[in-house]
Amino acid sequence: MNFQFPSEQVSVMKEAFLAMSFIHTQDISPLLNQLGHKLKEKELQTIIQSSDVNSDGLISYQEFMDILSRITMKEVFRELDTDGNGILSPSEIKVGMGDKLSDRQLEKAIKAVDLDGDGQINYEEFIDLFTKPLNTRRKTKSTRL
Repeated sequence: MNFQFPSEQVSVMKEAFLAMSFIHTQDISPLLNQLGHKLKEKELQTIIQSSDVNSDGLISYQEFMDILSRITMKEVFRELDTDGNGILSPSEIKVGMGDKLSDRQLEKAIKAVDLDGDGQINYEEFIDLFTKPLNTRRKTKSTRL
C-alpha cells in the first residue's frame, strides 16, 4: 500500500529504525500507541502477521511502513462506514467522496471493485482496490470488518 505520511513523522521513524535495524513484534503496540493508533490485540496481530514477510518476529522499517499503511486503510474504512456494519453502502461512499461522483459514476466505480456482486464494498474489496491491479482481483465472499 502506498500512503504518504507526514515527512517529519517518516524521518523520525526512519532514524529510529536505522539505529536499531529492526523492532521486535512485541514492541510494535507501544510504538503505535505513541503514534496515536490504538488497536485491539487481535487486529494488531493479524496486521503484523501479514506484514512480517519472513515471519521472523522482527519488523524492518519497510515492514513497519506496511503496518502503518494497513492501519491507515482500516481507519479510513471505519470512518467511511458510518453505520458501523462493516460494509460501505453506495450512500456512505458518496458522502465520503464529498458528493463528487454522479450516481452513474458511483455505480460504475462500485461495480468495478464489487467482487461478490452485492452492490456494496466490504473491507477485502476496499483493500483490493488500493493494493491489486483490476485484472488480478478475485471473487470473494463478503467480509465484514
